[in-house]
Amino acid sequence: MDAAPAPPAPVWPPEAEPGLSDALKPEVPISPELDCWTSPELTVSAVKDVICCGQVLVLLLEGCSGPLQRSNLALWRPPPAAEAGSGSQTGVARLRPLLLRGAPVAPEAKACGRLWPGDGAGCFAQCGSGVWRLEIAAAAAAAEGKDEAGEPEPVDVLATQVLALPERVGSMSCCSLSADRGGGLFCAMLVSPQEQAATAGPLIVAAGSSLQQRPAAQLCVFEPRFGLRAVADAPRLSEQLVLSAGGIRQVCVWRTMLNEIPEEAERGEFLAFDCSLGDAEGGRGRLARKDALCLTRGAGRVGSAAVSDDGELILLQANYSMDRPVTTHMALLLLTWPRGEAGPRPERRMLIEGQHIQGFDFLPPLEADGPRGFYVTRLAGVDPETELWSASAQGGARSGPRVCPAVLSRSVALTGLGAQRDLVFGTERGESLPELALARLGAEGDKAEAEVLLSLPQPDGTSSLFVEKIVYPHGDAQVTALLFERREPACSPEAPLLVHVHGGPAIGVVRTRRTAADQCRYPYKHLLMAGYRVLQPLFRGTLGFGDNWSQGNIGSQGSVQGDLGDILAGLDWLNSSHPRLRGTVAPSRTGIWGGSYGGYMTIRAMASVGVRDRSQRSLLAAPVLQPARAQARAAGALPLRPAVAASAPLRSARGCRPRTSGRCHGQWRPPTPSTGSTASVSRCY
Repeated sequence: MDAAPAPPAPVWPPEAEPGLSDALKPEVPISPELDCWTSPELTVSAVKDVICCGQVLVLLLEGCSGPLQRSNLALWRPPPAAEAGSGSQTGVARLRPLLLRGAPVAPEAKACGRLWPGDGAGCFAQCGSGVWRLEIAAAAAAAEGKDEAGEPEPVDVLATQVLALPERVGSMSCCSLSADRGGGLFCAMLVSPQEQAATAGPLIVAAGSSLQQRPAAQLCVFEPRFGLRAVADAPRLSEQLVLSAGGIRQVCVWRTMLNEIPEEAERGEFLAFDCSLGDAEGGRGRLARKDALCLTRGAGRVGSAAVSDDGELILLQANYSMDRPVTTHMALLLLTWPRGEAGPRPERRMLIEGQHIQGFDFLPPLEADGPRGFYVTRLAGVDPETELWSASAQGGARSGPRVCPAVLSRSVALTGLGAQRDLVFGTERGESLPELALARLGAEGDKAEAEVLLSLPQPDGTSSLFVEKIVYPHGDAQVTALLFERREPACSPEAPLLVHVHGGPAIGVVRTRRTAADQCRYPYKHLLMAGYRVLQPLFRGTLGFGDNWSQGNIGSQGSVQGDLGDILAGLDWLNSSHPRLRGTVAPSRTGIWGGSYGGYMTIRAMASVGVRDRSQRSLLAAPVLQPARAQARAAGALPLRPAVAASAPLRSARGCRPRTSGRCHGQWRPPTPSTGSTASVSRCY
């Protein structure tokens, strides 16, 4: 008679394995003073938009702190050159929050989402569901002489609503019209169609058709003389509209997505529409409805676009790879569209290829008929670098000096008169939190050193969080990783280490201290303040290191010789070679987590680490991984640790709980206030 089968081993042991660090157990008590670090409202201040209005600058900030908590708009008067300096108290005192006052109503506080230049005396702002004109010059004159010392006082700015936006505006851009066109606001927007009522059963898309085709969106334009009108149909999945900023000619460019099924390839095309052709052809500003023009036929992946102020130059970010659109870096292309011609000329000039482009845009023109300048910020691995370019419709484009530190704000401003102009922009570095910087244009040499004018007010404690770039070998490759930690007070050498495997994996990662201190998709700040270290390996498949690296994991995802080995080799290097952490990476104090592709890699790490015959691994997984963990144990892929790490830093009424939606994508959201509850920070999704 056969013996009765042995009862199955529990999928998730009720007790932690012997020797496991308390920091990696399912529940870890923490001090109440760490509660605030789990709040999504605790964010780092950074410059998003910079607008020049006469002798002052208007800044649109994100993550406002300190004296800027009441408004995300600030007025800043550049100090004399002798007073300028990184984080100078003079500079901070000149940073004044703007409070918008209007009649009969004013925009909601901190509701501004975008700024555009106006006529010099003011600027335009999107606040909530409207576009407003802000009278900056008058407010700056009234505040002059009152910002020399003491706590910065708010400045009242008159806000006049110019346009009430229609419902379902998906993307928009504005500029100031020239005097011969009546002046005032010109606004172009993509208005999405009304969503069809949900029906029972699945959505069926016929073969060869696309989810983006019908119903169509509309390109609508507004100017004071003619009001709001629809001028063209646009595919439903149209987005990221940009507009030439000059007041004479308005050229719109946007991208439309062409994915036939939901995917990450971002396949699409760029479309364009010249809103000024109606003036030349039909007179009296009437625009006949016509089709938009396609700028990129047969593109693979598409990114961002920019248009010069006169509409004659168009920059596009795209690749033409149909078999590897995700892992091929998008090139920067230049198109020309001379005024009066029906469409852009067919030739596309490739300016940059094989590199990850972080951002680019045209600069305000120095001369009406001279070459147009633009900047390009690209990643050299994880380090952003900005280069200035000049281009014309007749003479092509050429690169100029590099700007250091790099431009990382969404928009920039030019200050000064005549040939002496200064470029003012927001920047971030691995050594400092976000700042406002100035680079002098026209300087000799191949590098324009930018002077940091202002260090923004930041939440208390964020300056204690640091990021370090490390480079280590794996086989014949050199792998870059970012190491995040708290240094004030310094972490213990025996602090627990969490490995974060990013998703994608074809994404670019920028080395900034803000990544350590801000509320990102994968926030680290609460873990770092609780005493954990975080290692983020940039394994093969990551953008920013060339096409060979971004395509290096194709056909070998999860391989110990490939991307998984890149991750595990980082732990080996920390333990054997890091100047401060040598000999401190212990199996009982190390965990791993990730989302999307990072979740897959977490499972692969759990199942493969034993095959490497390495006992110095303690791998982290969320409860959703129990079946995979049991299978790995059955296959002999050991050791595996039943750790659900760092739930403790999330225990608070202001904490964050991971929530897994029906599509298995985790989201962070504040929990219902409670006491004594815990939630796991790690989730594979």
